[in-house]
Amino acid sequence: MHYYLKIITQTRVKYEYAWADPYYNAFLAAQTFRESCYRCPYARAERPGDFTVGDYWGIEKVHPQVDKTNGVSLLLVNTRKAEEIIKELDSLQVYPSTLENAVNNQGNLRRPSARSAVRDTIYREIETEGYAAWAKKYFHSRRYFKSKLICTVAMMIPPEVRKQIKHIIGL
Repeated sequence: MHYYLKIITQTRVKYEYAWADPYYNAFLAAQTFRESCYRCPYARAERPGDFTVGDYWGIEKVHPQVDKTNGVSLLLVNTRKAEEIIKELDSLQVYPSTLENAVNNQGNLRRPSARSAVRDTIYREIETEGYAAWAKKYFHSRRYFKSKLICTVAMMIPPEVRKQIKHIIGL
């Protein structure tokens, strides 16, 4: 699965792979979350809303028949009202699961995110050196080039072959 950033300027619209953006990468590595994320009272399975929506990480372990090539959403039904709404939505492809299975690979359904040791450094560098200087430093990191290489090579492999490889290695 590949994510893209849509960049709109006065003269054109440009799409870039999300991994090409250093801030996006830092966010995915949990290095640039808001301070409130580290003490979020909603980082647990019990939530006040009718629904909780997210990615269903690890669904292949519970429902191996599901094609997760384009990702699979997790929809937690938290209230009776939500149950009634779900019954009305016959166009959804639903795979019932247990809360325990859903929570297994969803850290934020168990606890708030851990504060990254490099978070302060990242924001300090962006503030003192500017985003462009920080991004340039990040773009020349080993992690960036490794990520870029993996994504580039993966894109050369036909989707069906990628799917088989992921199945073999258990992803």
